Formats: sequence, structure tokens, C-alpha cells
Amino acid sequence: MKNMWIILPVVVLFFGACHNDDPKKTETPTSGTINVSTDETLQPIADAEADVFNHVYSNAKINLLYKTETEAVRDLMNDTSKMIFIGRALTAKEVAYFESRQLHPVQNVVAIDALALIVHPKNPDTTLTYEQALNIFKGTTTDWNQVKGAKTGPLNLVFDSQGSGTVNYILTLIGRDALPKNAYASKSNRETVDYVATHEDAIGVVGWSWLSDSDDKTTKEYLSKIKVVALSPRKPELGKGFFKPYQQELSRATYPLARNVYVIERGRLAGLASGFAAFVYNDIGQTIILKAGLQPAQPPQRNVEMLNQRIKTN
Repeated sequence: MKNMWIILPVVVLFFGACHNDDPKKTETPTSGTINVSTDETLQPIADAEADVFNHVYSNAKINLLYKTETEAVRDLMNDTSKMIFIGRALTAKEVAYFESRQLHPVQNVVAIDALALIVHPKNPDTTLTYEQALNIFKGTTTDWNQVKGAKTGPLNLVFDSQGSGTVNYILTLIGRDALPKNAYASKSNRETVDYVATHEDAIGVVGWSWLSDSDDKTTKEYLSKIKVVALSPRKPELGKGFFKPYQQELSRATYPLARNVYVIERGRLAGLASGFAAFVYNDIGQTIILKAGLQPAQPPQRNVEMLNQRIKTN
């Protein structure tokens, strides 16, 4: 994914001195092969991180497995994957499962992502209050004339797939066990975008990382097909007006459907999973997240040296 190769010269210079992998070792923090299960809603950012890591460390191979959030957690539990990318922390029940097996999962927030609401280009309703969005998720709003009246007709809510991070996030948000009857599950974020682009009555929910990198060719194609809805903050004191999930709004907490992105290791072992997790969490990985249009958990530091020097004039 994405135009990440512009940062590779910096990466190579930064890591070149410590790139002494021993190919005889089956696994080290920078060599070996592991599976990393990734919630499909986070695929673009996981792709970018793995692409750069695999390029820098030629003896390492990160195999990304694209799953629903539920499946990714299951993979971590049964040791199909040593590490996962998902949009939430493990639940107390999930942590207890690992602890009962003498495993101590390591959880780190690496970014702030969001859920984006998208509509057909001809839909005039491109701003919603947070309360209006909640009513749509709950199924109490099922017709567009209940929103503003600018558009009328049945409102169809479209998600990617059952068990995905977007579905789980919304169910937790509204305190329900199931989506409303007017909700439709596609098979992926791509299919959600395509569905909304061809159905004027639809409102879709997708992972923001699919739309956040404005320099990416695929993102430009998606954005030409749909409109991103702006939402009001959860609380009035956070800001007035309507906001899209842009980087600045994620950092200011004005966009109401933000979520943390977690990299979770099965246990604290000095293997490739820990090496990849450290890469994502530190400067190079955080620069990739910044470039992708998400908010890094640890924004890369830029040191500027100021010199007081007299300017010579003729």
C-alpha cells in the first residue's frame, strides 16, 4: 500500500548500523517469519508498516492475514498469529484467557484511527450531529426525512462484515448485541465503498485508514466515488460545528467516532513479533502512520536548532 518508499533512505540510514541478522537463527527481532492477523478495516496502515519493515530487514517476513476483528483475536489465542492489529484493547475475559495459560499479552496503542461515515455523491445530507448518527446506528432513524428532510426515502446502513472492528465498535457504542434490521453487511471496506457509490439511499461505515492518505491512488479513486460525512463532537465543550476524521481533529478529539489502534503481542518474547511491534511504535513506524493521515500515538519529534548569527550586508 501507499507511497511509503520516500522515507526508505531515512530508514536505511537509521537502522543500517544495527542490521546484523544471523540467517542461521530461526527468529530474532529482525529475522524469521511470523503471521500477523489484522482487522481488515486497518489493512492499509498494516500494509504500509509491513512493507517497509520487510524491505529494511531482508531476513524478516511479516505475513499479514486479513481477518475480522473477532477472527484476529481468535488467531492470537490459538497461536495462529504472534501479533495482531485491531482497533481496541483486549477485554478482561480475553486477558484472563492468556493469563490462565501463563501468557502475558503486550498491548500498545500505536495510532488513533476513526470510523468514517460515507454517502452517495448526490446525497445532500453530508453533516450529522452525533445524536443523529447514534439514532441511525440504533435503527430508530430509518428514513432520510428523519435526518434533515433534504433527502427522503428509506435509509440503508452498510457495514463491512459481521465481527469486524467497525461493527463491534458500533455495537459497543450503542449498547446492543445486534445491528438494526435496515443494516446490510458487505464483505469488505472496498465493497462498502462500492455499494454506497451506487446506492443513493445508503450510508456506509468504513475504517478511516482506507480514505485517510490523500496521496494514495486508491484513496483518490474511493474519494471520487463518495462523500465523507462531517459529525458534531460528542460533547459541546469539545468544539462547535461539524468535523471530518482528519488528523488534526483526531488529535483534538473533536471527531466523535475515533478509536485507538492496538498492536498486541501474544507474549513478551525477544522474537520477530516484538521487533515488529517496536518498529511500529517508534519513530519510523510512527512517521508511516503520520504520512498515512492517522494520528500517531507517539508523534515523531523534529528537533530544530536555532542559531543567532549576524547577517552580513554589503
